Amino acid sequence: MSGNELENELSKAKEHLLASKYQEAQEIYEKVLSIDPLSVEALSYLSRTIQELDPASPRILQLLKKAMQLDPSDTYTLFNLGCYYFKRNNFKPAIKYFLETLKFDPNQSCATYNLGVCFDSLGEFNKSIEYYTRSIELEPNNPRVLTNKAIALDKIGKSEEAKELFEQALKIEENAKIYNNFGICLKKLGENDEALKLYEKACELEPEYSLAHYNLAVHLSETDQLDKAFEHYELAFKLEPSNVFACLGIANTMEMKGNNEGALKLYQSVLSAVPYIKGVNEKIQSLMRKEYEIQAKKLQMEAEKLQEAQNNLFEWDEAFCNKKLRENDDHIEALLRKGILHMEKKEYIEAKRHLLRVSELDTKFYPELVHDYLGEIFFKEEKDYSKARKYFFMALEISPKPELWIKCGKCWEKRKEFALACEDYKKAIELDKTFALAYLRLGWAQVRNGDRDKGLENLETSNELLPDHSEIMTKLGEVLVKEGLNIERAIDMLEKSIKIDNDNPDALVALGRAFEKIGKIDEAVQKYESALLLPYTNINAYFYLGAIYEKQKDYKRSIQLFKQCLNLDKTHFGATIHLATLLANCGETSKATKYFEHALKLDPESAPAHFSLGKILQSSSENIEEAADHYRKVLEKDPQHYKSLCQLGIYHLEKNELEKAAEYLKESIKINSKYVLSLVTMGNLLFEAGNSKSSAKYHQQALKINNTEIQALIGLGNALYDMGKPEDSITYYEQALQQDDSLSDIHYNLGNALYLKEDIDGAISHYQTSIKLNPEKPETYYNLGNALCLKGDFTSAVTAYTQAIKLDKNNAPAYYNLGNAWYMQNRYDDAIFAYKEALKLNPSSAECHFNLASAYSDNSQEDLALLHFKESALYDDQNSETFYNIGVLLAKRKDYDGAKHHLQKALQIKPEFTQAIEYLDKLNSH
Repeated sequence: MSGNELENELSKAKEHLLASKYQEAQEIYEKVLSIDPLSVEALSYLSRTIQELDPASPRILQLLKKAMQLDPSDTYTLFNLGCYYFKRNNFKPAIKYFLETLKFDPNQSCATYNLGVCFDSLGEFNKSIEYYTRSIELEPNNPRVLTNKAIALDKIGKSEEAKELFEQALKIEENAKIYNNFGICLKKLGENDEALKLYEKACELEPEYSLAHYNLAVHLSETDQLDKAFEHYELAFKLEPSNVFACLGIANTMEMKGNNEGALKLYQSVLSAVPYIKGVNEKIQSLMRKEYEIQAKKLQMEAEKLQEAQNNLFEWDEAFCNKKLRENDDHIEALLRKGILHMEKKEYIEAKRHLLRVSELDTKFYPELVHDYLGEIFFKEEKDYSKARKYFFMALEISPKPELWIKCGKCWEKRKEFALACEDYKKAIELDKTFALAYLRLGWAQVRNGDRDKGLENLETSNELLPDHSEIMTKLGEVLVKEGLNIERAIDMLEKSIKIDNDNPDALVALGRAFEKIGKIDEAVQKYESALLLPYTNINAYFYLGAIYEKQKDYKRSIQLFKQCLNLDKTHFGATIHLATLLANCGETSKATKYFEHALKLDPESAPAHFSLGKILQSSSENIEEAADHYRKVLEKDPQHYKSLCQLGIYHLEKNELEKAAEYLKESIKINSKYVLSLVTMGNLLFEAGNSKSSAKYHQQALKINNTEIQALIGLGNALYDMGKPEDSITYYEQALQQDDSLSDIHYNLGNALYLKEDIDGAISHYQTSIKLNPEKPETYYNLGNALCLKGDFTSAVTAYTQAIKLDKNNAPAYYNLGNAWYMQNRYDDAIFAYKEALKLNPSSAECHFNLASAYSDNSQEDLALLHFKESALYDDQNSETFYNIGVLLAKRKDYDGAKHHLQKALQIKPEFTQAIEYLDKLNSH
């Protein structure tokens, strides 16, 4: 493209730009820059185009900086850089580039005007006026410049001068902004009526101009035109929701009109959004005092009226209540009394229905009583502790009592929020420092929250304030047992508690734990079973009793007890984990998985649940990726969990990712060098990697820790076998069989080792045992066939090879040896068939071609025999027998030269080959 053509393209692009066709302009500028990357005009104008299309694009600044590097004096680039920063409210660099623009082009009116706006925005009004003045000199009839200078003059107190400029601007253009700001100026000059007209004119010209509506509303409010003011404040706020002053105006107008409640809500919303507006907090406090006084008077009147009407309410019986309710379904006194009667009979569902209806009819009718009872229902019956605390707290707000704080704290305890429970109990103590049960609850919650010392201190205080109290002694005894501090004192205290209250399951369970601690298991069992006989038992009696039977290996009974525990409390984590583990150990993996998943719902970070679930998934091969995720979850919480590191090592080993597996296994061994599974797995990994010597060391290390570990015995046997020490490997395989003689692979490996030791009978015996245990392993049949061949039992060998092929149709060695077994029985057709099948799977086997050729030769198929001897020679040219046989067959076909050539080749390979020498002499003598 020539220079003129480029100029034409740039002109065309500029026309698009001026016509706001930015996409078309961008395409042309990009095209020009692809031809002339150094075109300053294209760079600068392209930045302007992108600014319109994508204001956030980083290319804008990149293009402008490149243009500046090419021509630092290009005024359009300098101006665009100023505009770039100006639009981002970054006024200091904007000022720098606008000044640079004027340095090269002093009459650039836009740069001059923009400098005025920049200084205005920075609060430097004298500077801004200076540049607005220069801009007016350049463009005397620009209403925007006149208006901005007038606003700046008004800000520095030169309102008279500003007034003249506003008038001048209005002669050029009637504009809402000019009218609004002129109104502000006239108001400062005390010309309020004129200012009002100007605000109204601004609103008329531009109905959605929020600031004009706000200024008009302020003016109307000052002249007590409250309805009109309210209307314009609302409109201003609707048009610009961020205008908190419009919101304050609405609130102020509401207050002036007597709507204190509405005003208070608005003041509070403003204060929450902008906390430091002067005077708002004082307004809120003043209104709150007024509202409180009004509400207090109202409540007093209602209370007096209520007391008068309901003096005999709590003496009504159920029949009288029913009579009242037949007359009126919503007779509030009858509903309340019926709710109370149902509570007394523990009929919580009916009680809840009546009490909720009371609350719906009148939230201020005996609210403390209603909320307290509803809290009890949600706590005891529905186990919804959030709702229970909500109702207890609502009762507290009406009547602060220590008993209600205790109820609130118990709700937090049920949700295992012990720190929050402690705060509630402390508030109960603040109300009554002699309230023993508050110290009891606080101490118990502190212990559960991990603060044992403070907890014990408060429990002891509780015991001092109220000695011989069964619940206090029970809790103190429980803590002493749990922490193992003074078991004898705990037993004494718990037995005393039981004497006071025979039906105290908590004391019986705690006493059972105490007996467990000192090894009196029979006494512990008796206490737990006594607790189970009570009408209201402690579910931990099931759990601890189940744990004892689990240790005694009475798994059936322990599973039954853990299930009973979970029937009473599905959230009992300990019972869930123990039951899941027992089921997994009993092989019921499906059920175990469900319980482990339930445990994770109760505690999503539980390491035992994640680990055990991972093992189930990994062992069943259902989802090893998910299993690995569970191990990783354990390590997130406990990076030293060597068992999870080991399992991840096994996971990567199964995926043949040996380096990754080694990394995890080494870390596991580093943390616990005596963890046998890590040592054995590392040994197996090294064996897979071909390092049998190092593999043996890890297995030996594992056996030092546990000399009966079967996998270590097998692994060491395998390593020694691979190292060419079959006799040593036999020792370890035999030791492994002493641990478990039902593992087919041990018999298979032992068979291989005995085979190498030439104990063929022993090898055959173990191969046969291996097959009985695992009839689906083709290698065992194959090796058995080889051993049988050595014994000369070719008929049995055929059976073994045939079974190997049945299990693995692509087993070329089995076909080959099957051919050999048939050959040895002179069954040449069967042998030929087997050899051919072997060659289909392994066409380059020189041995197989040789034996096939031999079978053909013995079967009087000499042409085919010659063909396969030649094929054998192609794959192995160092077998003298092959060339001898070719020579003999060629001689039979009277190809004496060919025969001599192949016999000589046989002798080159094996000079002392007697048969070849004799046959060659025979040919030469003819």
